[in-house]
Amino acid sequence: MQSEGNANHFVSIGINFGFTVLCILPTWIVLSELEGSHEVQVRDEDEDVKVGREA
Repeated sequence: MQSEGNANHFVSIGINFGFTVLCILPTWIVLSELEGSHEVQVRDEDEDVKVGREA
């Protein structure tokens, strides 16, 4: 009886850990993809067009 209770306890820990990983992993992937997306990159060609020079 006691061993069955311990087994259920470990199964519960495993399920909770798996659920936590399933929640955190996609969030981590999305945040890592968005990490540099807010930075604006200006190329030399764009700068020339704004100033009015021909490239």
